[in-house]
Amino acid sequence: MRIQPQKTFQMTISEALTYLQKALVSSSGELALPHSEEILCTLTGLNRFNLYLSSKKLLSDKTVEQIRMIIERMLSDEPLQYILESAYFYNREFLVSPSVLIPRPDTETLVEAVLKKEKAERKTFLDIGTGSGIIACLLTELKPWKCVAIDISINALNVAQKNRRSDIAFLCCDLFNALRPLHQFDFIVSNPPYIKDSLVQELDNSVKAFEPHLALRGGDDGLKYYRQIAYHGAQYIRKDGHIYCEIGYDQEEKCKEIFKTYGWRNVTVIYDLGNNPRVITAQVPELDYGE
Repeated sequence: MRIQPQKTFQMTISEALTYLQKALVSSSGELALPHSEEILCTLTGLNRFNLYLSSKKLLSDKTVEQIRMIIERMLSDEPLQYILESAYFYNREFLVSPSVLIPRPDTETLVEAVLKKEKAERKTFLDIGTGSGIIACLLTELKPWKCVAIDISINALNVAQKNRRSDIAFLCCDLFNALRPLHQFDFIVSNPPYIKDSLVQELDNSVKAFEPHLALRGGDDGLKYYRQIAYHGAQYIRKDGHIYCEIGYDQEEKCKEIFKTYGWRNVTVIYDLGNNPRVITAQVPELDYGE
């Protein structure tokens, strides 16, 4: 007996939107609708406005099957950004993969801090732990600056390279170990790993099961990389230059103490829109620059 191929249930865009929203409400909550819109915009190539104008358009069998697969992956806690290989940060779309952290809105405070403080038109800066390259990309796109962006993960740098539109040199190394201490940068910016190693397994499953632990783990107390950056960083910054680092919400006092211990001046903490400590900035110690 000949078996007839199973027919795929046809859906219009409007029906797919309803189907997605209902399926995702348990995992996405109030974000179920915007997530559904984002999925359909990606799969159809339509923007949100045209998505609703085309609400009666029938989707292909392939698209319907893709929708079902995306729902299955999201209900397993996989982040939508990894599924769609795309994330928005500072009104810019970036390629992402499980080799890099998903950009968080909190990091916009770090970008804003640099833009507010650094006024000169010509700057060269170092981005430590660049990941997907969001900070390096944005700062060199918004300003005529040059950047050296470093990361220990070659897979992360491959993602960052695909996001590059401006003057950035990528370097695979562990912190400063591939750089000569020549006071060659006007400033340093970094969003280092700052979660205590013991707390990584307590994070939401969408983070601990899918995001790279290498980019999360900050040592026993979460402060490992601040100590290293504070200890070595001044050798790479020009006279009176600054450093900018994202910090955890409960790390303000300890991070200030670390930088002050190593002689950094004008140590300041900047709060985010949620009124949490988010960025520590400091001026290089007074050093002998050979003048």
